[in-house]
Amino acid sequence: MKQKIIIEPARITCILGIVIALLVLASIAVKVFEFETGRHNVYGLIRQFYLDNEGNVPSFFSSIILLISAVLLAIIAVSKKRVQDSYAINWAILSIIFLYLAFDEAASIHEMFSSPVMDILSRPHQGPLFHLGWTIPFTALVVVFAISYWKFLFHLPANIKAFFSIAGILYITGAIGGEILQIWYHHLYGPDNLTYCMVIMLEETLEMIGILIFIHALLKYMSINVQEVHFYIGDNE
Repeated sequence: MKQKIIIEPARITCILGIVIALLVLASIAVKVFEFETGRHNVYGLIRQFYLDNEGNVPSFFSSIILLISAVLLAIIAVSKKRVQDSYAINWAILSIIFLYLAFDEAASIHEMFSSPVMDILSRPHQGPLFHLGWTIPFTALVVVFAISYWKFLFHLPANIKAFFSIAGILYITGAIGGEILQIWYHHLYGPDNLTYCMVIMLEETLEMIGILIFIHALLKYMSINVQEVHFYIGDNE
């Protein structure tokens, strides 16, 4: 029996956008409550909904939307390979990158780079730049990626190219720019204030919005270039 599932890009974007808005509002609420009352637990709700914590609800959601991006990219890559499109490998590499980002969001793999980089580039307690850690090698990788994918980006339709560009700018601004701003603010004013927490939440929010726009762009692209995806469950006889 064949079952048809219709996916509307606008509806999916709206649903994910509402979830992001609720998570951001929940994070702001628990942090304001914490600073106003001095209570740091509240049955685990603060840890579960603060955007900067690992292994909680926002972290899980971020991993899910990154994984969705990886799956959509993989579907596009397979469809492009079937028609021998010259950019099929670019879509496949993007899928692998987003699959890594999904695991990284869940397991905080990038944090493992911080100590080795800081040991190499500086001495302990030499100032705020010492704490840039993983952002240094990742910034270099972003530059290499941007140069490598410049031609790929410009072969896309104008509206998809715009969505991809906006999504990338927002995500990189949040991931790297936000981290640098966070380190700078921490060095000047310390972490024990609400403004510092808001800076961190801005960083995480930009990342999620960037991925949301990227998913919307992928779905729009698929609605024009892929349209139908067939899954077969059973023995290959």
